[in-house]
Amino acid sequence: MDSPLHHFELHPILHLTLLGLDISINKAVVAMWAGLALVILFFMVAGRRQAALVPGKLQSVAEIG
Repeated sequence: MDSPLHHFELHPILHLTLLGLDISINKAVVAMWAGLALVILFFMVAGRRQAALVPGKLQSVAEIG
């Protein structure tokens, strides 16, 4: 039987080292990149609209977050 902690181990997808530091890419890194891309995309869409005197729903959500 496997240990319950086995599910939390991070296995590298791509092994990389830079100046002796392990900067391997794993599933957690890919998930963070995907989340960052969604946040950047959200703010790009919200910022593309013309600024109004009274902010719209999307701008209000972006400013609150």
